[in-house]
Amino acid sequence: MWEKVGKGGSATHPRLPAGPIYHKAAAMGRGGRKTVFRGTYEYSMDDRGRLPIPARYRHLFTGGVKLTLSPDGCVEVWTNEGFEKMEAKVMLEPPTTLKGRRLRRGFSVRSWDAELDRQGRLLIPQYLREKAALDGNVIVAGRIECLEIWNPKRWEEEMAQVEATYKEELESLR
Repeated sequence: MWEKVGKGGSATHPRLPAGPIYHKAAAMGRGGRKTVFRGTYEYSMDDRGRLPIPARYRHLFTGGVKLTLSPDGCVEVWTNEGFEKMEAKVMLEPPTTLKGRRLRRGFSVRSWDAELDRQGRLLIPQYLREKAALDGNVIVAGRIECLEIWNPKRWEEEMAQVEATYKEELESLR
């Protein structure tokens, strides 16, 4: 089933097609299917730093949300389960090594616990908003295992990089 998820062709997002943006409904973790975050959404963050999460995904965050600052310059929005899987990967490096300690520090100091309010909004901590340059209009993008919150200019730059290498990287998959 195809659903309307936003509108494109704005002055700040000329790479998006004009008119409504549609995408096919993703597996939502119900009925034994794996949760997959897909699609691109345009939202406005309010002055307090609150941002709505796409309605189709809100039920996945009822037990809480984990926010992390991505090395790519966006904020990652994780379910508790997804975050724990990522945390387990970080913890594979022993804390007795410099690499292990730095990975733990890098991961933990960039992470926050959060919750959705009654309107399905997420309060993004000031530190994350500043580091990711989030203010006003933002892009919420699905990255399969989590959602990402992007500054629109950074998103355009990232998508230009993706487009430059996507074909070759896709063809290299086996």
